[in-house]
Amino acid sequence: IFRPQYHRTPVPVIGLHGSDHVFPHRSLKSRLDANPLVDISIEQTGGFAHADVTFNPWYQKQLAIVDERGNWSVWELSGRHRRNKGNWAAVSVNSGSLPWVDLGDGQDIDDHPRHDGWAAIEWVGDVNSFIVSDRRCPMLYRMESGEVYPYTVELGLKRRSEWILDIKRSSANVSHVFILTTTRIFWLDLTSCPE
Repeated sequence: IFRPQYHRTPVPVIGLHGSDHVFPHRSLKSRLDANPLVDISIEQTGGFAHADVTFNPWYQKQLAIVDERGNWSVWELSGRHRRNKGNWAAVSVNSGSLPWVDLGDGQDIDDHPRHDGWAAIEWVGDVNSFIVSDRRCPMLYRMESGEVYPYTVELGLKRRSEWILDIKRSSANVSHVFILTTTRIFWLDLTSCPE
């Protein structure tokens, strides 16, 4: 996670080597400093490459990550930015994994990404609700009093060729979410979901 800074005069470009900040061999200078704050590695989120990340629009110090295997996690950032120094940290507050709905297709689910590795995560409705999806299985999750409650989003995907392509929250009504598949667009109103 970065907090870019603009400098009036060019400053040396700092790179990362492992977890250390290093200066490159050639002293490159730029007015824009990427300013890395926090690193959340794949080892911290389930061991697979990150497929999607989103910040909570109602609480910007919270973000959610889903990996290629359907492992999701919600993180809270803490710290302060001081001149030339920061003490930022990320702490996992909730995590889980999508259920596997296509066990009959002969895939080894233990050490491979789901389907083609695509997954999405999107905050919807309110500060405590989000949707996580792979190509076949969208799930709504609600966080309440330290617990996470899953709700199945049934789309009736009967054909093996129909995959979920994208998920977006409505900008007009945050309780509405659109799910695009290879053949249809679903418009879901999450205000009617169980509490």
